[in-house]
Amino acid sequence: MFAAMAWVSALGLRLAPLAPIGAVLGFFFGLWKYSKAQTWKRSEWVAQEMRSFFSDDYVRCALIMIDWGRPRTLAFPRADGAEGTHAIQVDDAVVAKALRIHTEGGPFTPDEAIIRDTFDHFLFGLERGAANAEDPARSTYIP
Repeated sequence: MFAAMAWVSALGLRLAPLAPIGAVLGFFFGLWKYSKAQTWKRSEWVAQEMRSFFSDDYVRCALIMIDWGRPRTLAFPRADGAEGTHAIQVDDAVVAKALRIHTEGGPFTPDEAIIRDTFDHFLFGLERGAANAEDPARSTYIP
Protein backbone atom coordinates (compact mmCIF):
# COMPACT_ATOMS: atom_id res chain seq x y z
CA MET A 1 0.00 0.00 0.00
CA PHE A 2 2.85 2.35 0.82
CA ALA A 3 4.46 1.42 -2.49
CA ALA A 4 1.38 2.61 -4.38
CA MET A 5 1.35 5.87 -2.46
CA ALA A 6 5.04 6.34 -3.16
CA TRP A 7 4.41 5.75 -6.86
CA VAL A 8 1.59 8.36 -6.90
CA SER A 9 3.78 10.80 -5.01
CA ALA A 10 6.64 10.27 -7.47
CA LEU A 11 4.25 10.77 -10.39
CA GLY A 12 2.98 13.99 -8.80
CA LEU A 13 6.53 15.28 -8.47
CA ARG A 14 7.20 14.55 -12.12
CA LEU A 15 3.98 16.21 -13.34
CA ALA A 16 4.25 19.30 -11.13
CA PRO A 17 6.51 21.20 -13.58
CA LEU A 18 3.86 20.70 -16.31
CA ALA A 19 1.11 22.44 -14.28
CA PRO A 20 2.01 26.00 -15.40
CA ILE A 21 2.03 24.87 -19.02
CA GLY A 22 -1.42 23.36 -18.57
CA ALA A 23 -2.65 26.55 -16.93
CA VAL A 24 -1.35 28.69 -19.81
CA LEU A 25 -2.91 26.35 -22.38
CA GLY A 26 -6.22 26.43 -20.50
CA PHE A 27 -6.12 30.23 -20.36
CA PHE A 28 -5.55 30.59 -24.10
CA PHE A 29 -8.23 28.00 -24.88
CA GLY A 30 -10.71 29.98 -22.76
CA LEU A 31 -9.66 33.22 -24.44
CA TRP A 32 -10.17 31.64 -27.87
CA LYS A 33 -13.67 30.39 -26.92
CA TYR A 34 -14.56 33.84 -25.53
CA SER A 35 -13.42 35.48 -28.77
CA LYS A 36 -15.57 33.12 -30.84
CA ALA A 37 -18.60 33.79 -28.64
CA GLN A 38 -18.12 37.56 -28.93
CA THR A 39 -17.84 37.30 -32.72
CA TRP A 40 -21.11 35.37 -32.79
CA LYS A 41 -22.85 37.91 -30.56
CA ARG A 42 -21.59 40.75 -32.76
CA SER A 43 -22.86 38.97 -35.86
CA GLU A 44 -26.29 38.62 -34.26
CA TRP A 45 -26.26 42.31 -33.32
CA VAL A 46 -25.30 43.38 -36.87
CA ALA A 47 -28.06 41.19 -38.31
CA GLN A 48 -30.59 42.78 -35.94
CA GLU A 49 -29.38 46.28 -36.86
CA MET A 50 -29.69 45.50 -40.59
CA ARG A 51 -33.16 44.04 -40.10
CA SER A 52 -34.18 47.17 -38.20
CA PHE A 53 -32.58 49.47 -40.79
CA PHE A 54 -34.25 47.89 -43.81
CA SER A 55 -37.67 47.66 -42.13
CA ASP A 56 -37.71 51.42 -41.46
CA ASP A 57 -40.31 53.26 -43.58
CA TYR A 58 -37.94 56.17 -44.31
CA VAL A 59 -35.25 53.78 -45.53
CA ARG A 60 -37.77 51.93 -47.68
CA CYS A 61 -38.85 55.21 -49.32
CA ALA A 62 -35.24 56.34 -49.87
CA LEU A 63 -34.33 53.03 -51.50
CA ILE A 64 -37.34 53.22 -53.80
CA MET A 65 -36.39 56.78 -54.80
CA ILE A 66 -32.85 55.61 -55.55
CA ASP A 67 -33.92 52.50 -57.49
CA TRP A 68 -36.85 53.78 -59.53
CA GLY A 69 -36.62 56.56 -62.11
CA ARG A 70 -40.22 56.51 -63.27
CA PRO A 71 -42.88 58.49 -61.42
CA ARG A 72 -44.26 56.80 -58.32
CA THR A 73 -46.47 57.82 -55.46
CA LEU A 74 -44.75 57.10 -52.17
CA ALA A 75 -46.39 57.02 -48.76
CA PHE A 76 -43.98 58.77 -46.40
CA PRO A 77 -44.43 58.53 -42.63
CA ARG A 78 -45.90 61.72 -41.19
CA ALA A 79 -43.26 64.00 -39.70
CA ASP A 80 -45.52 65.15 -36.88
CA GLY A 81 -45.72 61.62 -35.48
CA ALA A 82 -49.44 61.29 -36.19
CA GLU A 83 -50.94 58.12 -37.55
CA GLY A 84 -51.10 57.70 -41.31
CA THR A 85 -48.85 58.68 -44.18
CA HIS A 86 -48.16 61.59 -46.49
CA ALA A 87 -48.33 60.69 -50.20
CA ILE A 88 -45.96 62.42 -52.61
CA GLN A 89 -45.62 61.91 -56.37
CA VAL A 90 -41.89 61.29 -56.84
CA ASP A 91 -39.66 61.01 -59.91
CA ASP A 92 -35.97 61.73 -60.57
CA ALA A 93 -36.59 65.44 -61.24
CA VAL A 94 -38.46 65.92 -57.95
CA VAL A 95 -35.73 64.09 -56.01
CA ALA A 96 -32.98 66.11 -57.72
CA LYS A 97 -34.78 69.36 -56.94
CA ALA A 98 -35.26 68.31 -53.31
CA LEU A 99 -31.58 67.38 -52.91
CA ARG A 100 -30.18 70.59 -54.37
CA ILE A 101 -27.92 72.88 -52.37
CA HIS A 102 -30.05 74.98 -50.04
CA THR A 103 -28.65 78.26 -51.40
CA GLU A 104 -29.90 77.51 -54.92
CA GLY A 105 -33.46 77.79 -56.16
CA GLY A 106 -35.22 79.40 -53.24
CA PRO A 107 -36.88 77.77 -50.24
CA PHE A 108 -37.86 74.12 -50.15
CA THR A 109 -41.48 73.09 -50.45
CA PRO A 110 -42.90 70.88 -47.67
CA ASP A 111 -42.71 67.84 -49.98
CA GLU A 112 -39.06 68.59 -50.79
CA ALA A 113 -38.30 68.91 -47.08
CA ILE A 114 -39.85 65.49 -46.47
CA ILE A 115 -37.69 63.99 -49.24
CA ARG A 116 -34.56 65.64 -47.79
CA ASP A 117 -35.40 64.35 -44.30
CA THR A 118 -35.92 60.87 -45.73
CA PHE A 119 -32.48 60.88 -47.33
CA ASP A 120 -30.93 62.31 -44.15
CA HIS A 121 -32.43 59.44 -42.16
CA PHE A 122 -31.25 56.90 -44.73
CA LEU A 123 -27.70 58.27 -44.95
CA PHE A 124 -27.40 58.53 -41.15
CA GLY A 125 -28.30 54.84 -40.90
CA LEU A 126 -25.68 53.96 -43.52
CA GLU A 127 -23.07 56.04 -41.70
CA ARG A 128 -23.87 54.34 -38.41
CA GLY A 129 -23.54 50.92 -40.02
CA ALA A 130 -20.27 51.87 -41.69
CA ALA A 131 -18.83 53.18 -38.43
CA ASN A 132 -19.54 49.86 -36.74
CA ALA A 133 -18.27 47.84 -39.70
CA GLU A 134 -14.92 49.67 -39.90
CA ASP A 135 -13.56 48.18 -36.69
CA PRO A 136 -14.77 44.63 -36.03
CA ALA A 137 -13.22 44.71 -32.54
CA ARG A 138 -15.34 47.72 -31.54
CA SER A 139 -18.11 46.82 -29.17
CA THR A 140 -19.49 50.33 -28.71
CA TYR A 141 -22.99 51.01 -29.96
CA ILE A 142 -23.26 54.25 -31.91
CA PRO A 143 -26.85 55.53 -31.68
